[in-house]
Amino acid sequence: METTHDLAGTAAIVTGASRGLGREFAVHLARSGANVTITARSAEGLEETASLLPGARGAVEIVVGDVTDPSVAERAVARSVQRFGGVDVLVNNAGAMAVGSVADMDVDEWWGVVNVNVRAPLIWTKAVLPSMRARRAGTIINVSSRGAYTQHPYASAYCASKAALSQLTSCLAAELADVGIIVLAFGPAALTGLARSLFETEAMPAPRRQFYESYFTANPDELLRNTLQLFGFLLRGGADHLSGHYVGSRVDGFDTPDELRARLPAS
Repeated sequence: METTHDLAGTAAIVTGASRGLGREFAVHLARSGANVTITARSAEGLEETASLLPGARGAVEIVVGDVTDPSVAERAVARSVQRFGGVDVLVNNAGAMAVGSVADMDVDEWWGVVNVNVRAPLIWTKAVLPSMRARRAGTIINVSSRGAYTQHPYASAYCASKAALSQLTSCLAAELADVGIIVLAFGPAALTGLARSLFETEAMPAPRRQFYESYFTANPDELLRNTLQLFGFLLRGGADHLSGHYVGSRVDGFDTPDELRARLPAS
């Protein structure tokens, strides 16, 4: 990936950064010059992520803990404020998936997905808002999914939680419109652990598994490249005029920077 320096000095927090897209997002931020606080439950995974940044211009802080624990969010924000002067960017990336039919799935397991995918972003958002409000600036990227808007049988907990996250994004953006804080729901298109769970479990009927596998494995490098390109575009303010909206993966393709530049806020 090409190194850019547009984010030099920016202070960012990425949740779920011990692997997958969280790691990719953290690497992109650090290589772009941002100072990054990375968090997840796996200390080993976070250390591995940090080890990928020896040439990064930005500094890295590690905070180990459960994303649903408010004290972990408070600790991460305090660390970022103390070392980097505040929080400019929050990437609510940590996510959960449970695959199975509504009839058969345990209610607590179903609700556990909502806890990670909705309650956790709320916790982290509330934790960073004082710093962002003080600066009257900031960007919150909530990692959502096109599943928030389309039917995905046997993934109801994930889809319902992402729909709630996208609506939280919309409401929060309206609340913060006069403060200078941008809030976006971002739907990546990349092969991740969550994506694999859609086609590597027998809880999903074979035809659906084959559909997901063909989509995510046909050209994974291109999917990741498009995802990171759009992620960087959002970080650099390219879609600020769409605050409160969903951007990214759609049924008919994947948003490009040029398309987002031309899109009206009401779309």
